[in-house]
Amino acid sequence: MTKKTISVCMIAKDEEHFLKQCLENIKEIADEIIVVIDNRSSDGTERIAREFGAKVELFRWCEDFSAARNRSLELATKDWIFVIDPDEELSEEGIQRIKETVNDPLYDKMQIVGFKLDQRTYRLQDRTRYVPLKKRFDMKNYTDHKSSMLVRLFKNSPKIRFRHRVHELVEDSIRENKGKIIDSGVVLHHFAALKGMEFYLDKIKHYTDIMVKQLKDDPNNIRYLFQAGNIFFDNEEYDTALNYYSKVAEKNPKYGLIHSEIAQCHLKRGDILEAIKSFNTSLRMRPDEPSAANNLAVLYMKTGKYDVARQILEKYIERFPDNEPLKFNMKALQEKTLTTSTTTN
Repeated sequence: MTKKTISVCMIAKDEEHFLKQCLENIKEIADEIIVVIDNRSSDGTERIAREFGAKVELFRWCEDFSAARNRSLELATKDWIFVIDPDEELSEEGIQRIKETVNDPLYDKMQIVGFKLDQRTYRLQDRTRYVPLKKRFDMKNYTDHKSSMLVRLFKNSPKIRFRHRVHELVEDSIRENKGKIIDSGVVLHHFAALKGMEFYLDKIKHYTDIMVKQLKDDPNNIRYLFQAGNIFFDNEEYDTALNYYSKVAEKNPKYGLIHSEIAQCHLKRGDILEAIKSFNTSLRMRPDEPSAANNLAVLYMKTGKYDVARQILEKYIERFPDNEPLKFNMKALQEKTLTTSTTTN
């Protein structure tokens, strides 16, 4: 069987501090590298891309991430496309998994067109603290990560293109053409948090501006409403975020983990009781999702309802025995109740 080839496609602007690390990371799977660079870029991004033998094209920015990404797809000539950003990396296991995936005849028989990756966006303990790139995999620097399942590996076809001005996806075009999508089991590590507070604030403003344009184009689009909620939440405007999330819940109460997002807004506003109500709603809507159960148990522990927390944790650990956050909080609960019992005695 002829070995399948991969075009690695990315877009970039002022990424000289991250790009080299990313290109070193993916060179083992790349039969060609395509870097479409925002024409406003002013650092060494283009030079670094050319050093790695990439096809480079300057792109006139038009406030549309899909347009830039789709230009990179148009330049791709290989069998498969893998999309990555300069501040993302694969583990060695992930690299091997991608090579195996594109060459597995079973997926051809199944007519799989796209594979989802688990993009883990890491959140710093302190956004204002500088963390050097060489310490990016030191998990002590982060509070947690946000997972997003995104199709980043897909067959090279003119029918598959990105949609939406921001938070762009190829999923819509794949499904419109009756393509099949499955989980790859690959983690994509996302280190945007290491770019610093100035970058973060500029990104929030830029994304917010584009999001407003999208909502004007389609004010009832549930995905755009959800993304607006995310943007305002990240900008610590929790009342506005809650307003957008509530609109999403009204339109579709089972949209993702929307009630968990609402609960997080209530927590940020200092309303634990409303947060508990929303996490309970999230559990009812998505009983297969352990994160709401875990958050709910933590809140019951904070309010001294240890028996309720224990019931929740025991129930979900039985269903998800390998879930580390659930096991961690069960251990914390056991230590807490032991300490409380000892103090009482």
